Amino acid sequence: MRIALDTAILVRTNIKDTGPAKELLKTIERSGGVLVLSTFLIRDVERVLKYPRIQRAYRLTDSDIQQHNRVPAIVGRDRRPGGRPTDHTHMP
Repeated sequence: MRIALDTAILVRTNIKDTGPAKELLKTIERSGGVLVLSTFLIRDVERVLKYPRIQRAYRLTDSDIQQHNRVPAIVGRDRRPGGRPTDHTHMP
């Protein structure tokens, strides 16, 4: 099963959060689901994690943010109709 999450949900899955978004990510991992990401989305999550209000809420270091964006490992490429490759990420 392929699952796409938006920036707001992915921000809430950071290493210092324990809420429903984090539980959702764990459920995706346990079910063997594939989290669909793009370079744009990963960069957007990094940008939002650096917002002052997010920093106040989570107190994330630059290292925490980099680690958060590295958690899912890219495992391959899928082909869209027409042969255009699409990156997808599998939760280990």
